[in-house]
Amino acid sequence: MARHPEWFTVLVLLAIALMLFAPVVAQSDGLIYPPRGDFSDLTITHWPNIEFAVSSFRANSRLPLWRPTIMSGTPFAANPLSGLHYFPHAIFLILPLAIGFTVLFVTHVWLTGCGAYALLCTWQVGRPAAFVGALTWMATPKLFAHLGAGHVGLVESIAWLPWAVLATHRLTEHRRVIDAVWLGAVWAMQFLADPRISFYSVALTVSYLVFRLGVSYIDHRNTLKSAMGGAWKALLPVGVFAVLGAMLWLPFWEFIAQSNRGALTLAEAGEWSLPLHHLVGLLIADWGGSHEWMVYVGVLPLVLAIVGCMRSEQEAEDRRRNLFASCFLPLAWVVALLFALGTNGPLFPLLFRIVPGLTLLRVPPRAWFIVAFATACLCAFGVEAMTRNAQSARKPHGWLTLAGVALALFALLFGLGGFLMLQSNAQASSARAAMLHMALVVPASIAVVLLRAHGRIGARGFAVGAAAVIVATLLPVDWSLYRVVPEARAFSDHADVAAWLAAQGKPGTFRVYSPSYSLPQHVAQRAGLELADGVEPMQLASYARLMQAATGARASGYSVTIPPFPPSSDVRTALRDVTPDARLLGKLNVRYVVAEFPMKVAGLVEREHLGTTFVYEDQSAMPRAFVGNGTAAHMTVYTPDRVVVEAEGPGTLTLSQVYYPGWRATVDGQGKPIQVVDSALMGVSLDAGHHVVEFVFDPWTVKIGVIVSALGWISLTVGWLALRLSSSVLRQKGQAWNPVDK
Repeated sequence: MARHPEWFTVLVLLAIALMLFAPVVAQSDGLIYPPRGDFSDLTITHWPNIEFAVSSFRANSRLPLWRPTIMSGTPFAANPLSGLHYFPHAIFLILPLAIGFTVLFVTHVWLTGCGAYALLCTWQVGRPAAFVGALTWMATPKLFAHLGAGHVGLVESIAWLPWAVLATHRLTEHRRVIDAVWLGAVWAMQFLADPRISFYSVALTVSYLVFRLGVSYIDHRNTLKSAMGGAWKALLPVGVFAVLGAMLWLPFWEFIAQSNRGALTLAEAGEWSLPLHHLVGLLIADWGGSHEWMVYVGVLPLVLAIVGCMRSEQEAEDRRRNLFASCFLPLAWVVALLFALGTNGPLFPLLFRIVPGLTLLRVPPRAWFIVAFATACLCAFGVEAMTRNAQSARKPHGWLTLAGVALALFALLFGLGGFLMLQSNAQASSARAAMLHMALVVPASIAVVLLRAHGRIGARGFAVGAAAVIVATLLPVDWSLYRVVPEARAFSDHADVAAWLAAQGKPGTFRVYSPSYSLPQHVAQRAGLELADGVEPMQLASYARLMQAATGARASGYSVTIPPFPPSSDVRTALRDVTPDARLLGKLNVRYVVAEFPMKVAGLVEREHLGTTFVYEDQSAMPRAFVGNGTAAHMTVYTPDRVVVEAEGPGTLTLSQVYYPGWRATVDGQGKPIQVVDSALMGVSLDAGHHVVEFVFDPWTVKIGVIVSALGWISLTVGWLALRLSSSVLRQKGQAWNPVDK
């Protein structure tokens, strides 16, 4: 019975998660898209990756390590966005993809809410206040803005943030091996979901670790030696993370060395830096706004966060907790805000030059997740401060009450005035919604705080009222940040073009290139087509250079697409004046070029005109495998990681697929060194006669990484089960159980 309230809270948080996703839960085949965008990373990247992995596993009884479907072949197991390494993705083996993504989104938002609640309770925040803080965090608009953009891995990774902080707190509080292992495991889960977000989590948790050690030294521990006692356990999570995450970080490190991602300039890394004027979004919700520049956290959470800081300084019942609320969280809030400003502030350029590895990190506004998390935690401290010792608490000064009432009236009049003055049309709909939202939310938030401050409502009523206002504040904003598109509509984009191309030959016999993104990756994946172009943040530098020569599209800097498109341009027509090299495209096995504009290029012949799309055949297209200058070789086996070719020598057999370390070749069963042909493709030299050539992708980094991680996760699971069994046995004997403390 004692655990019932906790389980009840967990179920309420689940209900809130379902409510936050009500539009997509109500439509089983729906996919989340940005509110006003035509493209989503969900369908550009994550859906094709998962579909490719699942279909390959079902066809070959193994997960693919190489992906031949985009960019003429690219490492798959080394790519953090592949989704191969994150265990919850196993649900796609049993669920349709659209339903699977919805289940993942709901469970991760629920997971992060439960983690925030557990963390706040551990910080000795009362249950009502902890519930309000958890609710604020799981409904933060920043999270739903990125969901709308289709950033699946990012959302999965950030969901573990409260659990990482909780593990860090337990480690600093008890200094037990089991807590260090737990922290390393949470870091690994975040890294396996999305390494980019794990950077922010590790930065926050390490900072908290240092802070707690410092407080221990300054507080009641009188020597540095005693304060640092057992500090070696603080290094144990690094080792645990290295073992559990080896299956990704080891091949990923090799991939980085071959990619064009490792040499970003400050301007490239600082892309989408948060403009200073967007900080007004702290008070006025950016209705349906940009995911990278979404800064709204809710008016009431912001007010309660300020109260939490101020009250923690006044109360001295728990010095370490108050230090955390009044010092560490506000400091983390400020540092994360400065980092999010990117090149618009001083911090990011400084760290970019001195912190190793930061050159790999793009889009600094994602640090705003730390701001949102700190706000939610401080909000809980504010609720706790206003519900504790109500009779002895001092009432606010009269001028504070007058200022609050004046601010509420101003927000009401300003918001209603803006709502009425703005024209009622599609262009102004978001601004009108934001004005009306402000007119209602700010007065309601101030009213709840003032009523409690003057003792007009009780502690329980205040907590319920605060939760209700926060839900009413954040829920409509969250819903404005995504829309639900039926799967059939999402896959209708140029489906007729994909069907026509698929009918022209077997998969693996030719590639398609589009200078206008006329063949979206998810549509091509479903049709079984392979592309020479693609959208992928991690690109092989050798292939990017080759494609610049083949497509004629020159990159002015780092680009996530091949071919690169000019910033803020219409991808459908941006390259209409660029002339590709049909001969080089032909060497890449490109038989068809698909464009949204007419092309007059030597070697390209128009074959079909479907709607607005022109389909051209490349007369110089080479076979997927050929000897010398174009004698076709016969492919007898074609899978993602293994290609078998029968060819007649003498000459160089070229496989029109990008070379990467880990590929090895045998000729008639004997090992043969692979030559790099045309700066990027694979080839082997053949003597005269008939030969059977086998290409196999079997990188040592993947093998070693998987073995190390598998042993680590198995050991972790066995150890956890053994501890659970031991605790059960000891409880039956009536003895106290203490986890590993050495």
